[in-house]
Amino acid sequence: MNPRGPKVVALGGGHGLYASLSALRRVTDALTAVVTVADDGGSSGRLRRELGVMPPGDLRMALAALCGDDEWGQTWRDVVQHRFRSEGALHDHAVGNLLIVALWELFGQSTPAAPGSPAASERPTAPEQPAATGNPGNPGNPGNPGTADAASAAGAGAGREGPGVVAGLDWVGRLLGAHGRVLPMASVPLDIVADVRGADPLRPGEVVQVRGQVACAKTPGTVEGISLIPSDPPACPEALAAVEDADWVVFGPGSWFTSVLPHLKVPELARALRRTRARRAVALNLAPQPGETDDFSPQNHLEVLQAHAPDLRVDVVLADRAVVDDPDALEKAVGDLGGRLVLADVAAADGSPRHDPALLAQAFVQIFAD
Repeated sequence: MNPRGPKVVALGGGHGLYASLSALRRVTDALTAVVTVADDGGSSGRLRRELGVMPPGDLRMALAALCGDDEWGQTWRDVVQHRFRSEGALHDHAVGNLLIVALWELFGQSTPAAPGSPAASERPTAPEQPAATGNPGNPGNPGNPGTADAASAAGAGAGREGPGVVAGLDWVGRLLGAHGRVLPMASVPLDIVADVRGADPLRPGEVVQVRGQVACAKTPGTVEGISLIPSDPPACPEALAAVEDADWVVFGPGSWFTSVLPHLKVPELARALRRTRARRAVALNLAPQPGETDDFSPQNHLEVLQAHAPDLRVDVVLADRAVVDDPDALEKAVGDLGGRLVLADVAAADGSPRHDPALLAQAFVQIFAD
């Protein structure tokens, strides 16, 4: 096995991916996060609408999760997660979102411009970058151990459209000393469309479509499935390469319909996930997501996963033993996906529906060793 640990690709977004990355960075140095890019609310939504960029928020959270436990890592984690509080235009913008977007503009972003935003030819391009050997001011940290050389990536993107999004993320990861690499799942920003039954209480049997990640997450009724706009977006090439080269691919935990399942609706990425030689693990949530998965049992999550990707085989499903009310039903759902069930104590001790990073890491160590 690689002395750095198994090559792991973690898929998701938001707080769920933050939890899995916080655990996985304790297990391996060969870690790549592939992140949903459909957020349309808050700071990310504002930047997306104003500048025509990919929503940076979930990417920022993934980078923050990969920060180390030393003073450098924890300081930069807090910096990129910091939100301004004011009565002006900066209110609720996250510092990390602004930093990521600034680097994208410097390197030439690969996403199409929004109406009214500067044309690609008018955007600044990256200056020539000196070779970098580590984090400025932190010579003891050799940079981002989970990435290809970030300076080379940025240099490749300088002066032309295309690689700017990935180069910018690599440079932020290098600054943070991130223990892994963060990539978008697609090369363009996406919208999620949910098929919702009973969104109108007066028509409980009617199925309507709800568009937008925020609207899908908060909709009344029952979400029955999702699709993406555009329906056939280009996958991030670096993400495809990471999946192909991985030893393990980890789905979840996270918002099932808006963070986990969207990866399976990007056709190129879905094909890569089916064809990879990597083993596949699913980490289940500790509680239903209000709005998205009200009243979902653990096995319901797997049934929905199978409905969205009938040909996807899963090797391991990890669940917290305290939240499994019907082990036999869950075992059957896991078996239908071709996998085995692992029960472990992975919840935080305070009783909240959060994973404890150290306990989750222990569970992953055991899974990867078997």
